[in-house]
Amino acid sequence: MKLDETIRILNDAGVEFVIIGGVAMGLQGSAHLTRDIDFCYARTVKNMERLSAALAPYHPAFRGARRACRFSLMPRQLRVDLTSL
Repeated sequence: MKLDETIRILNDAGVEFVIIGGVAMGLQGSAHLTRDIDFCYARTVKNMERLSAALAPYHPAFRGARRACRFSLMPRQLRVDLTSL
């Protein structure tokens, strides 16, 4: 999925988010290039519901989590502190 498509999907769903990491640097003019998008989202229940609905068709996965950690798009799991996994 392309960067502009990802942003459009989140924006169209009404997700409150900010772009961070290499993509944010590139949007600000940096020569640093990445092929992924990192973003932080507001952790309200309504926003996590919107995020879950927006991402569901794309089957997202947690990067770096143990294999035994199953990913769910339930807002409850979006609140989980992944550093403890």
